[in-house]
Amino acid sequence: MTRGAGSLLVLLAALVSTSALEGKMERGTPLCQEDLLEYAKLALEPLGIRLARRCTVVAIGRSQIDLSNLTGSISGEFWVVVNTNATNLADAAEFVIMYGTFAGDIAAADPEGLIIDILPGASFTPDKALPGFDLDQTPAKFTGKFRRPFKFDHIAVYQSDHGTPIPVRPDERALGDATVRVEISFD
Repeated sequence: MTRGAGSLLVLLAALVSTSALEGKMERGTPLCQEDLLEYAKLALEPLGIRLARRCTVVAIGRSQIDLSNLTGSISGEFWVVVNTNATNLADAAEFVIMYGTFAGDIAAADPEGLIIDILPGASFTPDKALPGFDLDQTPAKFTGKFRRPFKFDHIAVYQSDHGTPIPVRPDERALGDATVRVEISFD
C-alpha cells in the first residue's frame, strides 16, 4: 500500500494515529488472489468488471506508539476493490470483492521515527468475499515498513534504509500533501 491520509494525536506518553490508506498489490498475493479475481470476473460479468494488473486495496488503520520505547501496535480493516461499468469508471475502484482485518506490532527503526518497522507476526485475516466464493480465511503473515515523509532541501522525501532521501512521487500524495509510504511483503 502506498498512500494514506491520517491524523495524529498525542495521549499521555503515546502517539495514536488513524489513517485512510489506498494502495496496489501484485496479483498472486494473499490480498490479490488469482482465483478470487477469476471468480469475480465471472460472477460480476453483467456489471462489466474491470480487472487491473494489480489489485486496489483500501484500509482504515490505527497505530499506537509508546513514546518511551518507540514500540507499539497497528490494527484495522481492509477492502479489496475493483471497478465495474456499474460504478463511476472515472473514480477510484469501489466495488468490494473481499474484506477483512489486520493487526501487528511495530517499532521505530530510527530515533526520529522516520521509518517504523512492521514486525514479524503481523497478519491480514480475510473475513468475507463475494457470495459463493470459497474464501480461505487463513491469516496471511507479513512484515514491512512505514516511511514517514519529511522536508529535505525544500522537497518532501522519505528516508531510505541507508539514510539517503527518496523523493515523494506524485502518486504518494493526497490532496497535494505527501503521505506515509507503506511497504509490505508476505512471509
